[in-house]
Amino acid sequence: VFPSSWMKALRALKRPDKQTLSRLSWGVAAVLVAHWIYDSERANPKFFSEAPTLVGTPQAREFDLDELEKWNANIAPKEEHLTWRNEGQVLKKQ
Repeated sequence: VFPSSWMKALRALKRPDKQTLSRLSWGVAAVLVAHWIYDSERANPKFFSEAPTLVGTPQAREFDLDELEKWNANIAPKEEHLTWRNEGQVLKKQ
């Protein structure tokens, strides 16, 4: 009833040898690491800008204005920042 590949896999699980056990342990480790990373990213998005979800709309993270100002201050001093003004639609120094 099962294809030959399924029969081979079932036989390997019934009497696992060293290679099969090694593959199983690496597979379990990969699943645990993926679950750990997924849970930590949902709690505190660090690598992605949105908290990951398997289904539904991603939950976008909002940046705090203080956090953005600190980030901008690390790039360039406040006096050198460019600001957008609607007058003539050009970038001007503040």
